[in-house]
This record gives sequence, structure tokens and C-alpha cells, in this order.
Amino acid sequence: DSYAATARLLANHRRLAEYLEPVFWEQVGAVEPRQYREFRPDWLPDFFERNALVPPSHVLLVDLNGRIREIYQAGAEPLPQELSARVDNYLLDHREVRAVLLAFGERLYLLVSDAMEDLGGYAMGSLVILTPVETRFLAASQRGALAEDTAVALVDAEEQRLLVSFDPQRLQPATPVSRWTSDYLVTSQSLSHYEGSDLNLLFSTFVSQVSVDKMSRHVRHFERRQRGIAAVVFIGVFTLLIYLVSARLNKVLQRLNTFSHETLGITEPEFSQGANRLILLEEWIRQFNRLVLHAREEMSHRHALENARAEQRIESLARLADESPDPILRVTRDGVLAYTNPASQVLLDAWGPAPVRHLPLAWWSRALEALESGQQSAWEQMIGDQIYAALFVPIGELEYVNLYVRDITAMRRAEQEARQHQVELAHVCRLSTMGEVATGMAHELNQPLTAIANYASGCGRRLRNGIDDPQALIAAMDQIGMQARRAGEIILRLRALVGKQAPVRALADLNHLAREVCSFLEFDTSQQGLAIELELAAETIPVQVDMVQIEQVLLNLLRNALDALQDIPPAARRLRLGTRIDGDWAEAWVEDSGGGIDPERLPQLFHPFFTTKATGMGMGLAISQTIVHDHGGTIRATSAPDTGTVFLVQLPLASRQAILAGTAGPAHRLECSDESVV
Repeated sequence: DSYAATARLLANHRRLAEYLEPVFWEQVGAVEPRQYREFRPDWLPDFFERNALVPPSHVLLVDLNGRIREIYQAGAEPLPQELSARVDNYLLDHREVRAVLLAFGERLYLLVSDAMEDLGGYAMGSLVILTPVETRFLAASQRGALAEDTAVALVDAEEQRLLVSFDPQRLQPATPVSRWTSDYLVTSQSLSHYEGSDLNLLFSTFVSQVSVDKMSRHVRHFERRQRGIAAVVFIGVFTLLIYLVSARLNKVLQRLNTFSHETLGITEPEFSQGANRLILLEEWIRQFNRLVLHAREEMSHRHALENARAEQRIESLARLADESPDPILRVTRDGVLAYTNPASQVLLDAWGPAPVRHLPLAWWSRALEALESGQQSAWEQMIGDQIYAALFVPIGELEYVNLYVRDITAMRRAEQEARQHQVELAHVCRLSTMGEVATGMAHELNQPLTAIANYASGCGRRLRNGIDDPQALIAAMDQIGMQARRAGEIILRLRALVGKQAPVRALADLNHLAREVCSFLEFDTSQQGLAIELELAAETIPVQVDMVQIEQVLLNLLRNALDALQDIPPAARRLRLGTRIDGDWAEAWVEDSGGGIDPERLPQLFHPFFTTKATGMGMGLAISQTIVHDHGGTIRATSAPDTGTVFLVQLPLASRQAILAGTAGPAHRLECSDESVV
């Protein structure tokens, strides 16, 4: 196979095709082949040494009629006389590679041929490789895979004699195979790949009888050892199996004895010496059967009593719906009321004059949706002054829906009062917070008021001194108006924060709220010699919130951070406020480099009246948590001693419908990436 692959490479090599391109061979007349002996021709690359093959003795270029045109002779060995002029056509195949084993005289050769063409694809003939099959050939074919006491040879199947031997010193060629059967174990196989050859060859392997006997002894010893091991394993497994079965039977019998003794009162059998244990055991089993039958009769009687009690319980459960203080109804797919308990009469009276046999349209549509989806659904509706909560439970296989209704008017009113109380409590907290920021706001108001006074005094001096430059007076009056507006904006922000108002949800930009809260703390941060580092998201973060309440939450967190930084050296003080979008959530976080919070106190951080400050009320974080939860969000803190604290506030992002509705006021106009949305 290796020689066939090499012949295919040489026959299709570009160097040979280029050589054949200008060549023209006459097809008639005598031919004197061109010979190469002391050098390799240009058309023949050295592929044999690369592939670790024994170099061939001759490489021939043969035309389409089988006549030899060029000969490359690798050594001193001449070309066999049978190939001196031409190569028989049966040895060539112009369609595929052909490999044949031949005998010329006493020598055995491997002849490999493949078709060759010029650059234009014109068939020129065949490339023929002739290699002597000798000791080196057989050694290369085995590639070092033979043991020291093993040899191979090619044998003539008809004459049963050695043609070529791997080790001629031990196995001389031309000797009969029978000569070596006493010293070697000979195995042969035919070379079916070379069916076209005139020879009937066998590939024979000679293994020393000494090695065979030694291996046989090893095999016998191994077989005996394996049989012994198998016997030991079998006996051990069988013994273990018997032991496990016996132990299992003993456990079963022990449980049977215990059960009979505890449940049926049968004493365990005691066998005396010399007694027939089988007879005693048989008598004990008969006694056991009698007691089992007696126990079965008692259990049947007890079961009948329990059935009577179960029927009473079922009847009481059947009355449960009638005794329920809440309305329970059953409705068919057509909306017909199949069952109503007495408590449902209040609901039926509210729906209309008696008798009511059908659900109202709105209730029927809800019941039909639940039946078709196969999922329970809850619904609330106000009828008159009452608020009812209904649970629709579909029973698909029976084609009806159960309605469980509760009057939740008192509960909703209590929730409304709780929300009102929350608003008032948040207002009180804002007033308390404003007491702390009053100094900063006074400082901010002092600047524009001082500027107004200065500009007004200057205008008065100019008028008294007779300086009537209108442009200078106009510029001063513009400055007075600008400073007055600045003071008005400060007062408006203060009123918005302090003013008591009902919670109003509006569309706002979380980045804008963060910047506005920072403006409330400019004086406090300047007093501590630091600036709030803003890390706001580049895009707009739309949220549907009560802006005053969310500003109150952020203000509480920032003021707590400023308090935590008071005991930190000025160079180490750091306060950051950031915003970002995480999936469907808008997030705002406050981070400080203060002393941190003890991990044991973190779980109580949001409890009412719990504080880490000497003068704190303990209500700021509790109110902040209530506000955030009321907005459908979360607030949490992470901290460790000496590493600072991070508070994270998560709020739901505003829906696209809310953004399209444009519920934000002019002061909080949202800029969106979609040009069609404002």
C-alpha cells in the first residue's frame, strides 16, 4: 500500500507532467530506452526515503503500448531480462494503481504501476516502480514489530518452499517449509491483494516452539489460577448469599414473633431439648392463624364503626359551605347559578331583584376566562358602598366554576387609613429633616439676597449722584431679577420638600431627582470639605414615582452618609451617588467611606426606632423602606466595619405606556432614545 501511494504521488507529480509536456514518443519502430544510472532524473522526486521505504531498483516510464522509454537504475542490479524491452499489458492498468508480485528467475519483485499524463491531461503511458522483495523489504514491512524469536517469510504455496526470509541466517530461502516445522510453529495466510500475480504466495510467520511451549505453560498456569480464583469467588459469594438470606429470614421471623407477641398476645415458642421442633412450630403457626382470624373479625367490626363516623364527618363537611359566612357560588359555562349558599343572598340582592339565576355579564366573562384557561383568577369589584374580592376556581372536567367571595370593605378602608398615616409620618420626617438642612438653605438664600441688596444699593447711589447711564442701571436691574428668581427657586424647592400633600405618582427621571437632592446638601458638604461624586447613567431612567417621597429617601441616605463621615479624616472622606438600569429595575446607590456598620446590627437597620446615632430617632430608614416598598421596590444595605456602607434602592422602570402618556411635568421632561417619544 505504501509503494502504491508513492507511485500515485510520482505519477501525478507536477515535475513529471512538466517533463512529459514537450515529449513525443513514436509509436512504431524499434525503441532504445533512455537510461539514468549515476544520477536521479529531474522527473523523479525522492519520496521513498521520506516514507521510510526500501528504494526501488528501477523506475520506468512506459508508453501506451507497454514499451519502455526511460529507465532509472538505482544500483548495479540490472533490469530483469523479462522487462528489457516492454512491460506486458496485464501488468498495467491505465485507470488505477496496480501492484503485482512477480518472480523473475530466482528473484521476487514488487511491480507497482500508475497512469501518467502531461500538463494538458494527455495520457502518455504508465510509471512503473520495480522493487526487489528481499530481507530489507520484509524488515521494513514489519517496522520492528517482530519479537526476537519470531520471523516471517514469503512461501510458494504450490512448492511449499521459502522464497524470501526475514532472517536468512535462521531460515534459508529455497528450503522447504517442512524442514522448519519441528523448530517453529508455522502459520500462513494468502495474499489476496495480489490475485493478478502468476505466483501463489503465502505470508508465513515462524514462531519458535520453545516460545510456544513457554507461552502454553503460562496459559495453563494462568487458566488454573483463574479457575482457582473463580472457585474461591463463587464459594465466597454463595456463602455470603446464604448468610444474607439466613439473616434476612431471621429478621423476618423475629418481626413475626414480635408482632404476634405485641399485637395478638402469642408467646414466642420455646423449644426444649429433645422435643420435635417442627411439630411444636406447626402447632404455634396454627395458634397464630386462629388469633389472626379473630383479629380480622375485630378489625372488621372496628372498620364498620369508623365508616359510620366518616359518614358523619362527610355530612358535616357538606354543611360547611352552607355554614360559611362568606358567599360561595357555583356557576356553569352558560352563566347559570347551580348553587348558592345562604351567605350569598346579600350578593344576590346587590345584583338585582330576586330571583337571580344568572351571573351579571362582567362576572360571567371572568368565570368563562378562568374555565377556558384552567387557571384560578382573583378579581375585586365595588357594588354600592361595598368592595368584594372574588376567587374564580375552575373545575374543568365538570364544566363549572366555583366562586369564593369576601367582603373586603373594612380591610381596604384600613389600608387607606394606613397609607394616610404613612403620608403624615413621612411629612413629619421631612419636617425633621428640614430642621437639619435649614442652615444650608439659609446660607443659599443669603447669597442671592445679599446680591440683590448690593445691586439695589448701587443703583440708588448712581441715581443720587446724577449718573444716568441707562445701560449700567439695566444691567444691575437684570442681576437683581436673576438673583430674585434664584431665591424663589430655593424657596420653591424647600416648599416642595416640606409641604404636606397627597402622594402623586408622576413620570420622572431618576437622574434629575439625584441631582436635585444633591443641591439640598451643598452647604453641608462644603462644611465637611468634600463633594458628592455623581456616577449617573448616561441614558434617561424613567420611573413612575412620587417625586417628593423618593427625594426624601435619597436625602435620608445622603444625610446618614454625611453623619458617618464626621469621624473620618478629611482626606479619607468619600461620598458617591450613582444610578443605573439593571434589567427591568432602576437603581440608585449611595456609598460612603465611613466606619461601616456592625454585621450583627444590619438585620435591624430598617426596624422602627432602631438607630446607630446618639441623637437619632430611628425612623428615617424605616420610613424610607415603607416608601420604597409602596412604590413596588426594595432597599437594602451592605457594610462591614472600617470599609464603609452601600445603600441600594431598586424601583420598577416606568412602562412604555406611561412614557407615551407623557405624564411627566415640564420640569421633568424625559429625553428618550426613540425620536417619536417625548
